[in-house]
Amino acid sequence: MRGSADGPLSLPARSGPSVLSGHGLTMRPLQADDHDALAAWACDPLLWAQHPMPERATAGGFRAFFDDRLSQGGAWVAQDGAGRLLACSSFYNADDVLREVTVGYTFIDRRHWGGPVNPAMKLLMFDHAFLQCERVLLTVGEHNLRSRRAVTALGAREVGETQHVHQGRLLRSLVYAMTQEAWSGGCRAAVQQRLLQRLDAAPVTRAPAG
Repeated sequence: MRGSADGPLSLPARSGPSVLSGHGLTMRPLQADDHDALAAWACDPLLWAQHPMPERATAGGFRAFFDDRLSQGGAWVAQDGAGRLLACSSFYNADDVLREVTVGYTFIDRRHWGGPVNPAMKLLMFDHAFLQCERVLLTVGEHNLRSRRAVTALGAREVGETQHVHQGRLLRSLVYAMTQEAWSGGCRAAVQQRLLQRLDAAPVTRAPAG
């Protein structure tokens, strides 16, 4: 049941359950001691090749990114049944008035690209967000074609753009939106079907560079 429109959002970006579980994954809040396990596969130039901040592939760049996500709150890691960290994503910019939240800062171990991790994470995060939100936003760098295709495949629609300066560079990102109506009206079922297809497929065996 959706939360009352008169009360504040109780998303994991602020408070809420200690874990989100289902679809073969467990998601929990990012912790300081997760750095090394994530850096082992996230310091990979190919992972960030289309991202507007490719410096995250370096040890120092990833440390700065990790520390920022940890300090901002709302970052969650996804782990398998053995406790291995496979991905990380965040809830942020929760808006009590507009009843919306942004999901982003997502990065996934390249060995799991094209597998079930991404759709499983989206099911967990979107299902939780739509308990109280009317809309989920996703922001993607304009040159990150892989992520733009993935967001479009969810059924999200482009609704605007943002710009900001980073290290002297003007970066443009596209903003996509998924409404609660669209999610429950067919998009969720499509993502769940994609998850089932990927679970039935052969395991993804690509290894990170390094």
